[in-house]
Amino acid sequence: MALHFSCSMLAGVVAAAVTAPVDLAKTRIMNGSPHGIVGTIAGIARTEGPTSVYKGFTGQWLRIGPHTTISLLAFENLRHFCGLAYL
Repeated sequence: MALHFSCSMLAGVVAAAVTAPVDLAKTRIMNGSPHGIVGTIAGIARTEGPTSVYKGFTGQWLRIGPHTTISLLAFENLRHFCGLAYL
């Protein structure tokens, strides 16, 4: 159970790390940026620095992390309860 919990938490961190730049770009586009997603992310990285694309990572992880952790643990326990083998 501890291994599944640790792996689920790591998956939540990875999910937040992957989606944080896209979420930031979406917010900037909704606020009137004339560029597309790639152009907006590139512009943010160029003008504000490469690590600035992870602004709001903590909030992103607080939203996605628990959801991912709970979902994956529930799926694993359900799989075990139903007697299904690993894929």
